[in-house]
Amino acid sequence: MAETPTHFGGVAGDVLRRTLNRTTWFSGMALVSALFLTARGLGVIDQAGLFPLAALLIVALGLAHHGVRAAVSHASALHPGDGRTFVVATRVAMASAVWLVPWMLWSNSLERSSPVLSYVGTPSPLAAALFLFCCLVATPACLIAAVHSKGWMDVLSPAHWARQFAGRGSDLMTVYTIQAGGALLMSSLMIPLVFGAFRINLSVGLGAAALSACLVLGYWVSLTGGLGGSIHAASPVGLQITNELTFDDPARERELNRDLPVQPAPDVEQEPVGEVAPDERPASDPVAESSRDQALSKPANPTNEPAETEQTLPDIEEAEESERYPAPSKPVAFDVPKSEKNDRKTPLLDAENRVAEAMKRFRLDPSHTLSTLTELNQRFAPSPHVLQSLTICLHRTGHVDEAFKIARQAFPLCFEYGFVSLAAAMFYELRADLTKLQLKEAEVLEIAKVLHRADELAAAAKAYSLVIHANPNEILAVKGLLDLAERILHVKRKPAASLKIYTFLLDHCPDPTMTTVVQDGIAKCRDSERKVSDAEVSV
Repeated sequence: MAETPTHFGGVAGDVLRRTLNRTTWFSGMALVSALFLTARGLGVIDQAGLFPLAALLIVALGLAHHGVRAAVSHASALHPGDGRTFVVATRVAMASAVWLVPWMLWSNSLERSSPVLSYVGTPSPLAAALFLFCCLVATPACLIAAVHSKGWMDVLSPAHWARQFAGRGSDLMTVYTIQAGGALLMSSLMIPLVFGAFRINLSVGLGAAALSACLVLGYWVSLTGGLGGSIHAASPVGLQITNELTFDDPARERELNRDLPVQPAPDVEQEPVGEVAPDERPASDPVAESSRDQALSKPANPTNEPAETEQTLPDIEEAEESERYPAPSKPVAFDVPKSEKNDRKTPLLDAENRVAEAMKRFRLDPSHTLSTLTELNQRFAPSPHVLQSLTICLHRTGHVDEAFKIARQAFPLCFEYGFVSLAAAMFYELRADLTKLQLKEAEVLEIAKVLHRADELAAAAKAYSLVIHANPNEILAVKGLLDLAERILHVKRKPAASLKIYTFLLDHCPDPTMTTVVQDGIAKCRDSERKVSDAEVSV
């Protein structure tokens, strides 16, 4: 049976394509210079045996730099801050110590057979070959574990490694194949240059060799870091997610382009995370939810403090206090005109500003806001901002059928132009009845990641669960729910809600490699519940 390609195959190809640029040479030059100066300095103090350790730390710093950038660019749960690169580099070194320390102890017991190799801390060609082999094989795996870890000891935890690599065998082989192939390809391109330079004279040859070393090392570090940071991407970087995704494999194309079989009342409505009923939520401004930088990019609970009651996950009440224009509580009379088809409509270049201006009167005069948005939609080419705000306004004023009709036009545009946060806001607004939305698996995964980053954990759990209902083997959705469960347990301090997620995964995820991780999470939730119960009894 042919193996079904994963999302990461397209991501890896795009990383390979974008790696060779002018910054590659500068990265390589900085790394080679640092390695050369380190070797000279250790030689002066007669500590050449420490060079492999120092070299690994220097290379880990470069890998961490590119790995963190790649992880952030793919909208993972990573939130980079000052010193993040140094933290990841240190974690890579901690994980690499598992093989580096035994190698150093073994190499120190060997006799020095080559003065050149002794200069860089390797006693023999065999030790040097083994060191390079371990770097090529172990370093990418250590980088993946370090970039996506949440604590210092995660890189040494078997459970963390199981979460990162369970079901990822083909993706890990893709990383090894591309990083080795890319380095060999770059080396083969540099060989004619180096040989030609040596035919001129020795000085030119050495200069060409140094330049080639900078390019090869810089290319390998950039490529490996990009692959390690983007391995958990949910969809190809260079692929615009539109109404119909295209893949080289027809089976995968059919799998991702099918409509999700959303049932009228799926289990995820109550599980894995309880939500506040829509009529109990204070109304909020659609413009605030449609803002990419405010409503869906900032966490709903930046203080990470646990909520007062069990049913306030996430803390939506606190998140919506800052919204200025709540929607009217009663339906508003408004006749939605039929859209006129006109292929020559001009694009609305200031759509975001127009929508913001129209929304200022939404609370006091919702009919005016609806009329303005509808006029913009008819006069100009379809705009994701206009359609998204019009969908939310129609839904909050009681025009549910019209809202879903506009939403089916808005979702493809949001993904086509890269406004995933707008699509996530619509998903959040319409989450009470998702049977009328024609969303694809890849689109729901993108929405789930944005909601996860926005700390809308209940809505994110629902999105991940919809994907798992349709495809229980989708590893990205499973890992997303595992991350949610950990955050709810350790940050929100809600073991009961976290237990629902783990139980849901245990019932719906057939992957045996995940069973141990899920059962370990269930045990932690029950231990936490027991501690809370004991504390209440003692009080």
